[in-house]
Amino acid sequence: MILRYPEVQEVIPSGSEFLFSTGPVDYNGVLYDKLYLVKKRVEFTGESLEGITPNTDQFRRPEVLFNVKSNYRARWGSVTGNNLQKPLAIILDGRVESAPTIENQITTSGKITMRSGAAYKDAVQLANVLKSGALPTRLIIREDVIVGPSLGRDSIRNGLTASLLGLALVTVFMIFYYRASGFVAVIALLFNLFVLMGVLAMLNRMPNVSVALTVPGVAGIVLLVGISVDAAVLIFERIREELRTGKTVRASIDAGYGRAAVAIVDSNITTLIVAIILNSLGSGPVKGFAVTLMIGILISLFSALVVTRTIFEFRKTYRKLSI
Repeated sequence: MILRYPEVQEVIPSGSEFLFSTGPVDYNGVLYDKLYLVKKRVEFTGESLEGITPNTDQFRRPEVLFNVKSNYRARWGSVTGNNLQKPLAIILDGRVESAPTIENQITTSGKITMRSGAAYKDAVQLANVLKSGALPTRLIIREDVIVGPSLGRDSIRNGLTASLLGLALVTVFMIFYYRASGFVAVIALLFNLFVLMGVLAMLNRMPNVSVALTVPGVAGIVLLVGISVDAAVLIFERIREELRTGKTVRASIDAGYGRAAVAIVDSNITTLIVAIILNSLGSGPVKGFAVTLMIGILISLFSALVVTRTIFEFRKTYRKLSI
């Protein structure tokens, strides 16, 4: 590397060093690794900051807001006040993440306005770097292992196989136990799965939205099968109870749906609240499970109270109900 040549080292100012940027910079359509000349002396660490938050200003430009801890304010005020209109390099693991220009003296709080063309995710990245700099340790990689994609494919394939097997067993049980009405439950279940796949495909076609079918997502689909069948069982058992009292088919269907609807809505709404919390606080695989579960609950609620009810409307004219 050229920077290591003795003749180059001789011209580097004492107490300074060259550091590369964390990522390439676009210059006239060509990507370059930007090189910074920085002082070796560290003026501040992330430990001096608190309340680090990515944000957007009134013009929708991304920025990072931060507060200076009380015991570091004098130092911040001195350094920034004596270096106005000079860049302040933000460094993590020997790489320069950003080098914003000091516009004003900073004592209690400040903000870093991102470069032109930066996205909000860049502000989030910079905020994470500032927070990481507060850790009193340095990352040391002891081992680096690359796992091939076949492991993930096998897991998803096994999950889908389990889902299909579970669907088949549920179908057999519902038809055996509830006879012709079991077919109604199976139709609602297939409707739920079909609409769920359609919604996931639609979301993936939307800009800035990506819903990948992960292993936890498959688990959400399996759970959807249980939720759908649970709603059908509640309705069918209510209708059976009404038929045992001697009511007509029409009256039994109306009473069965009327009384089961409260329990179905209550159970689905409480599960939906948990799924929303998982999606808000979780990350990665947890989000994949939560998104699938949220969509599935809404679809299941619709099919249980609307789709199956519509089918049973045609069965009200029957003198005897197979259930």
